[in-house]
Amino acid sequence: MDDPVLSKLSSLSAKNALSINYHDSHPSLVPLISIMSRIVPEDNLQLIQKIDDQWRSLPLKMIHMPESITNLQYANESPDIFWSSIKDYNLKTEAIGQELPDFALSVLCLPHSNADCERIFSSVNAIKTKYRNKLVTETINGTILTKECVKGGRSQTKNCVNFVPSKLMINRMTSNTLYPKKEIPSDNITTDIFYSTDE
Repeated sequence: MDDPVLSKLSSLSAKNALSINYHDSHPSLVPLISIMSRIVPEDNLQLIQKIDDQWRSLPLKMIHMPESITNLQYANESPDIFWSSIKDYNLKTEAIGQELPDFALSVLCLPHSNADCERIFSSVNAIKTKYRNKLVTETINGTILTKECVKGGRSQTKNCVNFVPSKLMINRMTSNTLYPKKEIPSDNITTDIFYSTDE
């Protein structure tokens, strides 16, 4: 790969992070850290050293980790699940250090392409047509969220035909939330029109 970030992201997979053989060929995480200067500033040498030390000791500390974490190296789980598990484990035991999991999760949350936001723009264009051009932002947002909620359940065979809203969804659909009343300031109302007496 030509991309300097994507070519180094494989280090953060559970399989590579816990592998002693991988650490022999990639003993340091500094090449990845140096590219991510917005996450870890280049002048913060103490933080860079902490992250790198935690990276180097990670395979050795695997012995003390619970099986729920060590088994992730054999599963096809995404790296963010692995690093979230490491972070949770570290909050309980303080065995590894917080800097490495925080760095890994920060790197993994960066968008590496703009495909997701382009999909949202396409959805907005499909919803807000020239015939529906007066839709307010809240309505468009609600429509897109509903679409994503229904679409996101395909793995559990959910779709728009058999989708069942939760009780919380139904309870939120009240006339006050769907059609909020705009209050008119009282100084604009003149009651003397209705109660005026002609003399």
